[in-house]
Amino acid sequence: MSFLLAYGSGAEPPSTPAADDATSSEKVERMLRLVHPPRAAHVALVGHHILPLLSALLRRGFSAVYGVRLGSLSSGSEIADVVWIADMRSEGELDDALRIARSRTSEKTRVVVEAAALAGYDGLATVRKHAARFGFCVLFTDRATRQMVLAAVPRQAMAARCGSRQ
Repeated sequence: MSFLLAYGSGAEPPSTPAADDATSSEKVERMLRLVHPPRAAHVALVGHHILPLLSALLRRGFSAVYGVRLGSLSSGSEIADVVWIADMRSEGELDDALRIARSRTSEKTRVVVEAAALAGYDGLATVRKHAARFGFCVLFTDRATRQMVLAAVPRQAMAARCGSRQ
């Protein structure tokens, strides 16, 4: 079992596993229902307060889990099967998270974005708009939980699409 957690130099302290385990387990269950990853899947968590989610995934039997906190200078860009973007509070954070996610995606990767914390925004519409800018298409939207599942548009298709607009 291994995991990596990259921290930024920001003033926000890292989250602790003592946070509400029931809430984290519930969030993990919702994510698993959306994308159904096998236990051998590489899961990257991106966002704030991700340690409780990381711990909940490890308790569920996922052994290839790592986290990247927003604002961190992550040296690795291992391709993940699932990238889970949690706890975005602004469009700037969403852009940072989508940039991190894009560097870790293949055509098979699924990206789960939680839009509930984008207070003051139409979270799902904001995610859709920003996702397109980073080369993602929307596969599924769960309006009840304010989550969206994205897939990376192949880079060749993006180049062709962008080239056709000129």
